[in-house]
Amino acid sequence: MSSIPRFVAYAGIALAALGASTLGAPLAAAEDPPNCTPADLLGVTSGVAASESVYLHTHPDVNDFFNGFKGKSRSEIRSAIDGYMAANPDVKADLDGIRQPVTDFKERCGVAVSPIN
Repeated sequence: MSSIPRFVAYAGIALAALGASTLGAPLAAAEDPPNCTPADLLGVTSGVAASESVYLHTHPDVNDFFNGFKGKSRSEIRSAIDGYMAANPDVKADLDGIRQPVTDFKERCGVAVSPIN
């Protein structure tokens, strides 16, 4: 895995997605949905990253799985994750639940935020 902490990756993706989604949008802040600022997005993604960290620390088998991707291609990683989640539906449900605040933010604010899976 990369030496960049997941939070930094989340924050970068979140800011890029929010910036791209607002290009060309009118400057009428009153029309924006509530709690959809970059600060709100970073608050949500940092909370999700912290929860994922706790989950991985308390589930060493899952942590070991995600730690084994060094040197693999993106497609190999995606395939391995898909297979692991299919074989471990409880882990998938746990991680989906942890990531739900990001999904809620995307729906409420109309932005495309894709956390690294």
